[in-house]
Amino acid sequence: MKNLKILVTIAALIIGAQIATAIQPVSINEPQLVNEDVAIQARKNNEEINRFSSEKLDLLAKRYKNNLRECVPFHFNQYIDFFGLKLYFNIDINGWIDNKCEYKITGQIQSIGKDIREVYEIKVSDEQIAKFKPIIECHFDKTQLNVLVDGLFSTSPSSKSTISKMLESPEKKLNRNSTKLTPEEERLASMMMTENVCKVPNKDELMKQLEELMKTSTPQNL
Repeated sequence: MKNLKILVTIAALIIGAQIATAIQPVSINEPQLVNEDVAIQARKNNEEINRFSSEKLDLLAKRYKNNLRECVPFHFNQYIDFFGLKLYFNIDINGWIDNKCEYKITGQIQSIGKDIREVYEIKVSDEQIAKFKPIIECHFDKTQLNVLVDGLFSTSPSSKSTISKMLESPEKKLNRNSTKLTPEEERLASMMMTENVCKVPNKDELMKQLEELMKTSTPQNL
């Protein structure tokens, strides 16, 4: 019994000492070290998140670009109401048809708005203007489609430099000279002008509508 009491006393002393050590006040430097560790870890996590996000965005952009090269079907439409100027356009990539990638673009001005109408003294009604619906159809073979995609994604060194300067000093005004086309953009422009890849199926109808609009409207301040 005596030996048991001695063992219990020793155990109580050891446990008490451990508890006292655990609950003693933290030294002044420890919170600072904890805060520094948290800040370092937060910066590290943020860098990893940014790198992960950037890598994923780059991967997604490459996939979308490849989809365009492969003529994967894509459909996009947009409606804009800008102070009464109501615009609608639709873009359809319909995939490969007879070994050609088909693009179909339609547009419509549903209303020109009060401000434009008054400034330019336009007398044509919105109903008449809304009848003017151009349709553009384009058919690209594989080579032409690659020229299109290269041209669309091409950025000149001067444009990159301008964007970089704008991000660095947005408060400064930049002198912009006439923009020079990249070689990819030049090839795209040449293809569109000389290879008849696009046509306007309702061209004759549009010309008649345009003549009627010109007769009805007599703006004076163009």
